Amino acid sequence: MSRIENIFYDVVIQDTRYIMTKDKYNWVWVYGDKDAPLENIIKSSTASFYTSIESMFVNLLEKRFRNHVVEFTPKNFKKALRMAFTEVRQLGDALDKVNWDVLGRGDYCPTCNSKIKNNR
Repeated sequence: MSRIENIFYDVVIQDTRYIMTKDKYNWVWVYGDKDAPLENIIKSSTASFYTSIESMFVNLLEKRFRNHVVEFTPKNFKKALRMAFTEVRQLGDALDKVNWDVLGRGDYCPTCNSKIKNNR
């Protein structure tokens, strides 16, 4: 499984390009300059690896929230939380449209960890 072939989410926010992809065992969240070639962003050292989708969503919500907080006032706090939640929800909506076979963990079922037969 190539990370470039398995891009599920690709968005530019301000001057940064955010990409969510998957390799054989991990969910990978990568970001880089919006003008950089895709290959350079995927191979960059700014990648975060997650073994479960739950841990990825929790961590991304926290990272996106920290990115949006400019000062600690109640108004800015609520705005940053709303923006972070919206971005993570958009990522979830994008993943919801992908079929299960692509999201499977290699050749094994992520639920029962048994070998998948006939790609199902």
